[in-house]
Amino acid sequence: MARNFLYRTPGSKAAFLILLPVLAWVSDARAQTDDVSRFEKFYRGARLRYNRVEGSFLGYRLSVGHKDRPRLTVFAESGYGFGSRAARWEAGVEYRGPEISVNAAFFDRSDSPDPGILGATENSLFSLLFKWDHRDYFRAKNGFEANLTLRKKRRFSFFSGLTAYHCEPMPIRAAWSLFFRNRPFRINPPARRGDVGLLRAGVAVDTRVRSPLFRNAWYGRLRYERGLRDFAFHGLTLEGKRYQKAKFGRQGLIVRARLSTRQSTAPQFLFGLGGVGTLRGFDIREFRANRLVLFNVEYAFRGDVLPIIPIRGFDLLNLTLFADAGWTRLMPESAHLFAGFGELNVRSFKTSTGLVIALPRQLFRLNVARRLDRSDDAWALSFRLRFDL
Repeated sequence: MARNFLYRTPGSKAAFLILLPVLAWVSDARAQTDDVSRFEKFYRGARLRYNRVEGSFLGYRLSVGHKDRPRLTVFAESGYGFGSRAARWEAGVEYRGPEISVNAAFFDRSDSPDPGILGATENSLFSLLFKWDHRDYFRAKNGFEANLTLRKKRRFSFFSGLTAYHCEPMPIRAAWSLFFRNRPFRINPPARRGDVGLLRAGVAVDTRVRSPLFRNAWYGRLRYERGLRDFAFHGLTLEGKRYQKAKFGRQGLIVRARLSTRQSTAPQFLFGLGGVGTLRGFDIREFRANRLVLFNVEYAFRGDVLPIIPIRGFDLLNLTLFADAGWTRLMPESAHLFAGFGELNVRSFKTSTGLVIALPRQLFRLNVARRLDRSDDAWALSFRLRFDL
């Protein structure tokens, strides 16, 4: 008879801690060789992650490009979760050109409703150290995906895609972390089983430039999605960011606004609010709903405050003040796509505020936040690696 188990093997824990820095270095130091007879480039790299549904996951990715078509690559990736005792894989082809990018793949993978909130490397580190697993998970098996991106003058882009898979829930299979060993991981909301089809399309504008200097810029994205098969729904996300230089020194203001809505109540299609990336003074994904409005504001002093303090090392630190405000509402699937937003008012927003101490170029950010709806809550601490709002 099958039994549930948790990832507690002492030997595996020690091996994971030893292999973590080694494999992280291997993943970044991808091997590249030239074979003039067949291939122009040959890439390989390890994949390592840790989360509450897979435990330690070790994988490997291989990409091959032909010498006559250097922009076209074929890739394959597979790995094994030692906590879930399950394999995952993905294989496909992709083309990356200056104005068009296309990819298609077949897969059986562990997916997340909102993977853009936190990268896999950061999430693995937080899970391993503090059990701060910021993602929710479901299994997407027997899957196929195709995506198309068209770019115009490096600022404007159009994107579309089609994804189909069978969705299954994933139970918690990990129990260990370096700190807070007696505290369990937070629950993983059980995904609704069924066949998923998702058609999406949208446009984006991006005037940001990679530079150590703070520059005025805009970013905007509009995405429409249509659920198919067992999950029929419409969805829409509108997001915008403004980067504005201040008149004082090197300081700058960053404002982000987001509106999202879906006609689905399945747990894997709900938006999460709370924790890093959304409301930094609240618990991780404390609120889940199919209607969401979010505002984030940051004022970065960028070396104009802390370096003037005569303490050794303060010249390397940057200070940022921030405020977050978010609103959610759960509406029935039969409701109109924009139903529920009429209930939005200032008092219904959840808010938090705080400050950030960061190394130059956001290599490391320590967030100190406080929710404003309760006075007896402790300050919330979190940190990010290479993060920009």
